[in-house]
Amino acid sequence: MASFNRPPPPLPSDPLLREIIDRTAESVATNGAGFEQFIATQNANNPQFDFVRGGQYAEYFKFRVAMEQQKVQAAMSAAQPMHHQQLPPKPEVPRIDIETLQKQIDVLKAQVAESENNVEQQRVVLKQLSDEQINAYFVTSQRGKIDKFLSDAKFSVKELDEILATESISGSTISKLKHWIIDNCHDEREREVVFTYLLFRVKTANTDSPLRLLVLFMSDSLAEWCQKRKALFTTTIGRYASKFFAYASENAKESERLTKLYKHWEHKQWFDSKVMSQIKNPQATLTTERNIEIGERSTLIAKLHSQSAVTLAGYEKQHSEFASHCQAQIVALEATVEAEKRRLFLATAADQKPLVPYFNLPAGICLPMVKAEDFNYKPIKVADIRLPNMSASTERLSSQIQRFYSTMPESNLDEFGWEKNGLDAYYAAKNAAKAQFEAVLKEQGKSLEDVYVNRYKSPSPEPELVKPRRTRFDEKPPAAKQGGGSNPFHYVYDDSGSGNAKKRDSPEFEPPVRTGFGGGGGNSAPKL
Repeated sequence: MASFNRPPPPLPSDPLLREIIDRTAESVATNGAGFEQFIATQNANNPQFDFVRGGQYAEYFKFRVAMEQQKVQAAMSAAQPMHHQQLPPKPEVPRIDIETLQKQIDVLKAQVAESENNVEQQRVVLKQLSDEQINAYFVTSQRGKIDKFLSDAKFSVKELDEILATESISGSTISKLKHWIIDNCHDEREREVVFTYLLFRVKTANTDSPLRLLVLFMSDSLAEWCQKRKALFTTTIGRYASKFFAYASENAKESERLTKLYKHWEHKQWFDSKVMSQIKNPQATLTTERNIEIGERSTLIAKLHSQSAVTLAGYEKQHSEFASHCQAQIVALEATVEAEKRRLFLATAADQKPLVPYFNLPAGICLPMVKAEDFNYKPIKVADIRLPNMSASTERLSSQIQRFYSTMPESNLDEFGWEKNGLDAYYAAKNAAKAQFEAVLKEQGKSLEDVYVNRYKSPSPEPELVKPRRTRFDEKPPAAKQGGGSNPFHYVYDDSGSGNAKKRDSPEFEPPVRTGFGGGGGNSAPKL
């Protein structure tokens, strides 16, 4: 028994876990140690109930059980008379609102179901990526690569973005864009960075965006300038001009302008034949670009699915932890509800009439109907037999049942195999009641013999009226004649000991001649 003079063990930091421990301790103190084993068995895989199996907060659980047991013992001792002490006030049994607890259980179950539904919706969303989402992820991925490319080259395109943002194809805008490239691109690496960025802007622009024509016409103006100043720049322009022309051709409204531009380039011969062949067949260039993009998108989709799986696993883990936490509360609340229902049933249940005949009932059913002062035979009225009211299990009852079925040490047994002094308490009570009953009879001038009357025993008849019962041994059968009579086996039974009867094992014994089935004529068939 825990002492309350010392400080209690550390309390659980989680208030819900503390409530589970307190409620479990109350149930164990009320229903006995067997209920603790039942809780441990039912929650063998539940980490919330490690305290029952000696895990974390086991000391606090034992402390709470000891406190509740003292309350129960105080309630029991309050019912007994105390001579030298004043009776303490009887503690009131706390009333548990089963309906409120059931609502809490329903709320917890609804929360678990809602969490599971949210996880399922996230699973559907993450597995079904739309084309718009994939396109947005692809643009973001390409933008990240371009930004890293610009950062590694330590090249800023802020002013270039401002020019492109106008989305105007006027001569001044084209000239401004051309001169910005001429002024800021001093070597082949910087020119490659700028044209890679322009290609990214063209690819990600809408089909009818003026930006595509702006970049294409700027390439024409820059190629013309390069023919006069820097012919080497024309090679870089040619590698990207065919791609700019192909993306611009997606807008069918600009086909006339593009045809004029192609004829102009064909006439000027600024680009080699390979570049002009690509410009002449923009659909082939687009197919090549689309195939490259499909490969990049496939890699991106696989990466997105991998990230989705990780995200989904995180959601499922959160749901599992939340569901386990709620399930532990549900188990504790259901145990409390079940214990309260059992308590109410035991408090209101009455003795019930058996539904089977009395001879099919256990013999112990009749025990309460036999009083301690009953020493003579008193018949039990079958109509008065009742099934006893169920009572809550106690530690004393559990220990006695375990003791009854356990092996008894030989030192506790007598020479007949019975427990020594096992019925002393019974005989002491019985003898005390008998002595008291005899004292009452003595005052009336009677003894126990006077009350021993078996009303179900019929009176004995007069001896002269009783005829002796004859058996088959009292009558002797008539002597059978040789070769005849009713005995087909020719066997004579003579109990007088005369020598007329021959023993079967005697040499003079002759086997009988049978006239029935299989006798007499050997193979003669029986007459039907």
